[in-house]
Amino acid sequence: MNKNYCLLKPTLLKGILFFSLLLITNAFTKEYVTYDCSGHLSICDDKFVMKFTLEVDNNENIFISKHNLLEHHHIVKVNEFNNFKSNSKFYIKFYIVNNLNHKFLFTISGKYNDSNLSLINLEVELDKKKIAKMKLK
Repeated sequence: MNKNYCLLKPTLLKGILFFSLLLITNAFTKEYVTYDCSGHLSICDDKFVMKFTLEVDNNENIFISKHNLLEHHHIVKVNEFNNFKSNSKFYIKFYIVNNLNHKFLFTISGKYNDSNLSLINLEVELDKKKIAKMKLK
């Protein structure tokens, strides 16, 4: 019996198992960036590009797994993530607190079909008033 073959076989099996686990735990993952902002100048004139990694798990839950929001010099806190779906649309809501202690509601919305996300927008509210809207690509 060839010793190299016996050692290679368990290693190959471990690799296949690891790859399979990655596929099971992460049905869909993609990074999106903001662009085409309309609204209040304090948000739309800011050169900071927000990045969100959106994931769809095996139960078809859509959530933010990663973001760069805390890299912005005015953002102090990001919290209270809430995600839900309705028919073929999805929504992710969360709050951002800035250095002046203003609490902004951010809502990411879009369409969802067979693990594909499309027409994704981000709306920003302050005191229940929409102050900015941008697209994600």
